[in-house]
Amino acid sequence: MYLKHIRRFIIIPCRKKVFKIILNNFDLSKQTGEGVKVAIIDSGINMTHKIFKNTRVKGCSLKLNSKEEIIISKNFDDNIGHGTATAGIIVRKAPNVELFIIKIFQEKLKCNHRILVKAIEVAINKDVDIINLSLGTTEEKNLKEIKRIINIAEENKINIISSESNTGHVSYPASLKNTIRVGGGDVRGKFNFYYQRDSLGDRFICRGDRQKLCWTVPEYIFLDGTSFAAPHMSACVSLLLDYGIKTEDIKKTLIFLSNKNIKELKYTNSLMYRVLKKENIKWIKQATVFPFNKEMHSLLNFKELLDFKIKNVCDIKGKGTKGKDTGMIIRGKENGLLIQTKFKEAIKDSDTVILGHLEKISNIYNEDILFKYLKISIESGKNVFSFSSLTNKKYSKLLELAKKNNQIIKYPLINEDNWKEYEDYYRYIKNEKIKVPILGIFGTSSNQGKFTTQLAIRNKLQEYNYKVGQIGTEPHSELFGIDETFPLGFQGDIKIPIDNYISYLDYIIKKVALKKPDIIIAGSQSGIIPYGIYTIPRDNYTLPSIAFLMGINADAYILTVNPSDSLKYIEESLKALEFIGKGKVIAISMGRISKKKVGFNTSELIINEKISADDYFIKKNKIENKFNIPVFDTYYNNDVYNLVEHIIHSLSYSQGLKEVSKSE
Repeated sequence: MYLKHIRRFIIIPCRKKVFKIILNNFDLSKQTGEGVKVAIIDSGINMTHKIFKNTRVKGCSLKLNSKEEIIISKNFDDNIGHGTATAGIIVRKAPNVELFIIKIFQEKLKCNHRILVKAIEVAINKDVDIINLSLGTTEEKNLKEIKRIINIAEENKINIISSESNTGHVSYPASLKNTIRVGGGDVRGKFNFYYQRDSLGDRFICRGDRQKLCWTVPEYIFLDGTSFAAPHMSACVSLLLDYGIKTEDIKKTLIFLSNKNIKELKYTNSLMYRVLKKENIKWIKQATVFPFNKEMHSLLNFKELLDFKIKNVCDIKGKGTKGKDTGMIIRGKENGLLIQTKFKEAIKDSDTVILGHLEKISNIYNEDILFKYLKISIESGKNVFSFSSLTNKKYSKLLELAKKNNQIIKYPLINEDNWKEYEDYYRYIKNEKIKVPILGIFGTSSNQGKFTTQLAIRNKLQEYNYKVGQIGTEPHSELFGIDETFPLGFQGDIKIPIDNYISYLDYIIKKVALKKPDIIIAGSQSGIIPYGIYTIPRDNYTLPSIAFLMGINADAYILTVNPSDSLKYIEESLKALEFIGKGKVIAISMGRISKKKVGFNTSELIINEKISADDYFIKKNKIENKFNIPVFDTYYNNDVYNLVEHIIHSLSYSQGLKEVSKSE
């Protein structure tokens, strides 16, 4: 008659051939781990630490000799502290367990895979109940041997508790199905833990945030990491075994007793890496680009930054581009990629179609060209990456067809899903300090080559072995491996209010920083300040650029200018960057294309006009003399080299950009 008040329970067969009812509020604190033997494969143990005064401890040490033979010795003293911390966590929760220490880390937390396999074999032979592995590898080279020994441990009814990688990458042995995989989170409560099921299977989250740990010297230390989450789980498993739960029912019982509300967990590195892991575009293998316009030039200019091959280039009929070499058009140098005009033929051998902006062409033909070629692409079974947003209802049936056929359709969008992610996780990283320099790239107008400048800098820094984090505002930023896209550009689709741009941008900057780059680059769109508040259309106000400027909070800036810009306007833009953005402008980028206004009265047209080398250097000298800031033209490789050298020099001294050895 009392069972009606119990909301959740399971009945588990136990070791003594009896059944026990386990309630959802089962109290683990009543168990001590008596009779349970735990092997800790780690850096040893500091036996002089007072926490182990009443603990039964045996062990050994494994290492390779000069002949690469595995030597077993009795000295398992901890020279590092890591193993002591692990053992201390287990003993705090399960004071009566028996420990068998297997030291595999001698001076560093690194060892040969053969040592790990042998250590697990030793633990099996010692008839332990649990093996705690606060370690792992992301390499699969020796996975076969690790799987083999883990399978043997499972056959011997041993519980393998293994911590996942701190970076959230797939690691082993944790990701093997016959281990209990443990991640780290800010878990409160001595015996609390969380559970979720992800693409790898069952995953438990125990306390892995900064915590007081037993150590060697000093006696205690504060650290975080998944290494220290795993022993919390090992302790809980010890208590369940003490209670009488069989090994084959341990995982089922853990799932039942766990907290499933994963979203209430606070931030730890491993959790954030896993939850916020960005989708990549590895699904693109061979692509056809259409049409051949300015936006596509960067894809062809920086093919080395792409993880896929551009198979074909297709353009609209009637433009006079058919059969021309794309390299000759862009740079005056052949690349062998000839422009086609038969769309269906051009996409035949590609898995993906990259559709650029087609609005201007649609206006000329008085037809929705995007719809037309999107339809052909989807009906031809191709994946699509569109520069333009596809949220308009007129595309919905095509998108449904693609989804039904398992085709991937991608386009730049910041919507309510992105905002929900922000609301869920920003509070956990809001106060994180960014420890790498941020370089902002801004301009005085649109169509200046700001994105080309960003890619040129990215390319050269990567050649120098720098790890580059980046936020792009162009719709095709992601195609170059750029971490985050904030589509401020033409036809960009951002469905969050401009009031929220600053905090959202701070969030994605900190997401990028979690990947531990050496530098973060963030490039904006259009200008920073308008030529005149009342002489421009409302949709040309530069408020989005100013919000972007405040959101990224860069340490240094590069300003891109036009040769036709007045010195006064350049000065105002420089001041805006430094006054609002709170960083220093370290360089100016200026190409050789000048913007010229043509027209009368209210009708004006801006045309691009290439200036002579003499005129270019006259303007360059005027700018450098006036502002004492160097000017570079990123169209030329030598200037790109000099610009990147200048960036490294400037940020190494002022913002801590580390010196990295350059590739020859």
